[in-house]
Amino acid sequence: MTLIIALSNQDYCMHLSDRRISRNGKALSDETNKATILYCASGRFVVGFTGLAFYGSFKTQEWLLNSLTEVAPPDYHIFGIVEKLKAKSTHDFATKRELRGLPKYAKRLSILFTGFAHFVQPTFTSVLLTNYDDCRTNIEHPEAWDEFQTFWLDNKTENPFVWCIGNHLGLNQTHLSALMELLKKRPPALALIHKGMEIIREAAAHRKSENSVGKQITSVILPADSRESHISRYHTNTVSTSIYVPSIINLTRERQIAIMSAEIQVGNDQGPVPIAFPRLGRNVPCACGSGKKYKHCHGRLELQ
Repeated sequence: MTLIIALSNQDYCMHLSDRRISRNGKALSDETNKATILYCASGRFVVGFTGLAFYGSFKTQEWLLNSLTEVAPPDYHIFGIVEKLKAKSTHDFATKRELRGLPKYAKRLSILFTGFAHFVQPTFTSVLLTNYDDCRTNIEHPEAWDEFQTFWLDNKTENPFVWCIGNHLGLNQTHLSALMELLKKRPPALALIHKGMEIIREAAAHRKSENSVGKQITSVILPADSRESHISRYHTNTVSTSIYVPSIINLTRERQIAIMSAEIQVGNDQGPVPIAFPRLGRNVPCACGSGKKYKHCHGRLELQ
């Protein structure tokens, strides 16, 4: 089950999510995107999901993008989108032919929206849509409920915010406290990304994660200032010939566009060439084989 860490302060909010999908403790893929950047009439949000990723022909990421497009009209505002998605999720999980044979423990799904609603001033908004994770009692139920529920988590932009969903058994209070203290200092967003990556990879290595959390990570940063662009990054633990991009969906009266989980490759006559590299110590040789120190090669991009 994917681990998602959501963070926010006065300057930005962000999601970090691992890319692994697994079943019964066996990793099936380390490159499945769980992140979507949503633009709508009332603001922009990162949408992440954990739990059911696919079953037969049912793919949660594809279903989620189609469902968001369907429920957005006529107002295209986040509050209506979430409430109508709750009703659609309950209906689809009860009636879809592809999901009928799935036991309740395997139908668990949580979808987390985190971002800024832009009215007079940016207002931090976070809501969890789930069929098993009761935020009121902090109890994660072993079987999916018959109906999805929504939990609005916070709407105070000035308050630092840390929230985890999915398999967070490899985390402890020290991890969360470190993120909270860093948020209060309002550092550059990439400093938090690097700390969050370190924590997710520690959780991935913990026995309690039971091999369901991976070390390949997607991060998305949304500045509170709507004039600043979102930033998404792919953080690999190995040398890779691909860079993976989160899904993006624009849902306004004027435009409805969705791009799902793009993959970028660069190649030559010999085939794809490495373009993504793990973050290393500043003074070690870069993994690309250039012979330069990491800080003078691909580390320059990571540290910008």
